[in-house]
Amino acid sequence: MTPTAQREILGNMGITPLVLRSREVTGPDLGVSPAVTQPDAVQPSSMPETQVVSAVELITPETPVVKADPAPKPQPAEQITDELAEPLYFAVVGCGTLIVVAQLPSWTQGLIERNTQGLLADIALYLPQSGPIGEVLSLPKSVPATRSNYQGLLQGRLLRACSQGAKGLMLLAENASELAATVDSQWGVYTGPSLHQIMEDKTHKQSLWALIQRVSP
Repeated sequence: MTPTAQREILGNMGITPLVLRSREVTGPDLGVSPAVTQPDAVQPSSMPETQVVSAVELITPETPVVKADPAPKPQPAEQITDELAEPLYFAVVGCGTLIVVAQLPSWTQGLIERNTQGLLADIALYLPQSGPIGEVLSLPKSVPATRSNYQGLLQGRLLRACSQGAKGLMLLAENASELAATVDSQWGVYTGPSLHQIMEDKTHKQSLWALIQRVSP
């Protein structure tokens, strides 16, 4: 029932309805002072804006794969090459039943010069029936300077010496034992230092003298 209808009913019954003041009273009507803003009041600081960090995809670095070094390949044993660094020259002196084959120094370039001729003459002095000094034994330029070729060269010269009655070989060379390795066993082989070694070192001179004493009768 609305207030208006209620007042009509009360009026019909002889009752004067009392009109009350509206309860919608503003702040000043109630005697309540509005809140005064304190000018010195410290206003709460605004919270710092939270920085929004975009999601970052974390990439885990791959652990490098450590590869083991391959095992070193076994190196073949060092082999002595048959090829020589430079050509060899030999002076040949026939001494009766003995043939002397002496390696010349490389600086002579295959020539029996003054010093080497004098040394060969001193050697032949202690050997019987020494022949002329002037023969040089060497490989042709078209033939490779290998040990095997020099061994063949020596064997060919010994065949000629054998036909002339020679039975002994005095081989004076830096690799005398290698050159004499293939000499026929019927030969009496005596090995010693080369002419260059004899000129440079007195111990080789002593070795040569001991060899001459063994060979000479």
